[in-house]
Amino acid sequence: MELKHYILFHNHTSGMALYQGLKEENIKTVISPAPRSVSTCCGMSLIFLKEDEERIRNYIALHHIEVLDIVHIEQNFDINRHRFC
Repeated sequence: MELKHYILFHNHTSGMALYQGLKEENIKTVISPAPRSVSTCCGMSLIFLKEDEERIRNYIALHHIEVLDIVHIEQNFDINRHRFC
């Protein structure tokens, strides 16, 4: 099992705003489907590296971006099922 770090959103617009902003700050994230086990709202999430969490939380607060939650989930990664943008 691998620990994955997700940012969940109420809507796609907030997710894309954060993705673009973090990209400009050279903080790597990957657009991903939201894990069904933790979100029934917006279908998108961002996967990030744990070491970037504080910088991401600061960016979210500074730019007032609405997020549903930041979660850490143990999961198996299936290369045949999990294909991301």
